[in-house]
Amino acid sequence: ELEASPKMKTRIYHDLGVASVLVARYDRGAQLLESLLKLQPDNAEVGYYLALAQFHLGKISNAAQILHQASKSAVGNKRIGKLIEALVVKVKSGGV
Repeated sequence: ELEASPKMKTRIYHDLGVASVLVARYDRGAQLLESLLKLQPDNAEVGYYLALAQFHLGKISNAAQILHQASKSAVGNKRIGKLIEALVVKVKSGGV
């Protein structure tokens, strides 16, 4: 059986979590990304994808809270910052 280092486990959670969200497996993606966000609370990318999963699961208030934190962490990262801004607009409109 293979043992993964903590750094490798973090990468696996990140990659599987993001991939799950991108293929609409929002429950699984949210699980993985919630665990990862506890370890990396300032990771704006993880926050964005977790918020996206929460949004698609209909958990709008959770998505809003996560986005608020992620937007603080995204300073200096234009790509994630723009993604967060776009999702904030959707969240504020209630998903319409």
